[in-house]
Amino acid sequence: MSYKKEIYSKIKEKIIFGDFHPGELLSEKSLAEDFDCSRAPIREAFIKLETEGLVRIIPKKGTYVSQLSLDDLRENFAVRKHLNKLVGGLAAENASEGQVEHLQDVLTRISETNNYQKLLRLDYEFHRIVHKSTGNKILSDVMEILLTQAVRIWLFSIDKSSTNLMIPGNLSDIYESIKEGDGHKTSELLAEHVQVTIDSIRESLINL
Repeated sequence: MSYKKEIYSKIKEKIIFGDFHPGELLSEKSLAEDFDCSRAPIREAFIKLETEGLVRIIPKKGTYVSQLSLDDLRENFAVRKHLNKLVGGLAAENASEGQVEHLQDVLTRISETNNYQKLLRLDYEFHRIVHKSTGNKILSDVMEILLTQAVRIWLFSIDKSSTNLMIPGNLSDIYESIKEGDGHKTSELLAEHVQVTIDSIRESLINL
């Protein structure tokens, strides 16, 4: 991974997982100091992140972490449920042996931790592998944008004081269906996973 790509990826992760909060002003100067680089790669990262809807660049004012919207979430899940039908079929058909092994490794790490932040990151990693295993870059890129938005809203909607925090889903079943090359089953399981997430967020918001 190039240094510029690493900078972009690390800033993106900080936004997705809540180190940078919605509406927060991001300082080019501070980030350049943190990464021990010039401001140029920070600006490049901001431009790319804006295309993904993660930041908003306001001329002469600065770059702000984008706000979260439940309306956006509803549209997000509506699109994901339909696109997952395509994702499931292509992933089961095209996943490489290495990608299947990577999914298995993620599941192993999930079983070995009870840390919510780690579980959330592993769930994110699992879905990114599934998207890339479709072999379709355009589809994978679109799903990446939808996934990052969903993770952010999920993270800020759950009740962190709860003792029953969980990552919703059926990841083991999704893994098995991809391994078996069953596209129809994978599509159904991915759609079910999205619905469980929707229900979990709705319940969490009601309880807040």
